[in-house]
Amino acid sequence: MNNLISKLSKPIPYQWRVQSRSKDKSKAICTAYIDARDVMKVLDEHCEWEVQYKELAGFLFAGIGIKVDGQIMWRWDCGQRIEDNPQDQMYEQAGKSAASDAFKRAAVMWGVGRFLYDLETVTLPCDQYGNPVDASGKRIWDLTKHINSLSATVKASPAVSVSNTDKPQLDQAKYDSMVKFINDGKWKQVESSLSKYTLTDAQKKVLTQLIASSKSEALKKSVK
Repeated sequence: MNNLISKLSKPIPYQWRVQSRSKDKSKAICTAYIDARDVMKVLDEHCEWEVQYKELAGFLFAGIGIKVDGQIMWRWDCGQRIEDNPQDQMYEQAGKSAASDAFKRAAVMWGVGRFLYDLETVTLPCDQYGNPVDASGKRIWDLTKHINSLSATVKASPAVSVSNTDKPQLDQAKYDSMVKFINDGKWKQVESSLSKYTLTDAQKKVLTQLIASSKSEALKKSVK
């Protein structure tokens, strides 16, 4: 059992989507996800499985049964609520969404996609319509490609040349901490500490952009 869950829990390629936006739509908070087809591929690769659905009080539950030592073992979880009015034109779509959500949540009980909960969210600036934009202000059409390339650049870019070579390199953990601080509204602390580190071009670009966005939001609030 432990060996199976270990195999099912291994990270697989994932995508990014906008989970929420700030109240003034100046920032988009993006989270990583996998879809139901990704889950099926993992299950097909490592085990014999089946799925069942049950509706209870308007909620759809999915159960994934996996054969372990000759017996089927079940793990269940709940998905989104299905709207009560089947005449609603969105009822069918809501049902599909609930089924997919319940299926993926049940899969997490077996370890599939559990690694996603360890990933940090990514915050991007938005244009006036609430669409995520890049550092130059252009709308991002492929969110997954943009965030993955941004992450790769942060890890691989050479350090920015500075006169003081004694400054420590800003490592990934400290960088992630700074991003979180800015997202929590503590951009002043981050801004004042940037001069203490050697930053890569990508780190400098992202942090500067996020700080500028936070400043703008703070200014709007003070004017109100």
